[in-house]
Amino acid sequence: MDDNEHPPENDHRPHLNLERHLTIGPHVYQLTAAGTGDEPIGLSLVGWSATGEVVSEISGGISPADLAPVADALTSTLAGLAALRRQRLTASARRPPPRRRRGERQRRHRNQGVRWTAEDDERLAARIGPARAHGS
Repeated sequence: MDDNEHPPENDHRPHLNLERHLTIGPHVYQLTAAGTGDEPIGLSLVGWSATGEVVSEISGGISPADLAPVADALTSTLAGLAALRRQRLTASARRPPPRRRRGERQRRHRNQGVRWTAEDDERLAARIGPARAHGS
C-alpha cells in the first residue's frame, strides 16, 4: 500500500496513532507514534528550545512485540547517560585550580614568610600544650 493511500474499509487491524506534546523546563517536545497491526511502529521525538532551535531529535521503527524490552533498554541507557553527564559536570566543578605557568607568581598569604613573634609562639603553645610546643 502506498503511503498516500488509505487502508481499505474492511481493514480491521488495530491502528495506532499517538501524538504527545511535553514542556520540560525551557524545551518543548513532540512525540509521535503510528503503526498498524504487527507492522513496526514509527516513532519520532523532536525537542525545541524556546527560540525554536531543534535541540533533540530521534526517530525509528519498533516491532510491537519489542515495545517492552526496547522501552527498558532506552530507559536504562538514557538514565545511565544522564548520570555520566551529571558526574562529569560535578567532577569538572571540583577540579583543582590550574597549575601555574613558568614565571607566573603564586598568590601568597599576607603573613607568608613573616617571622613569628613571641606572641605567636605563646598562642601556639596554648593550643597544642607547652610540652609539645618546645619539642619535648
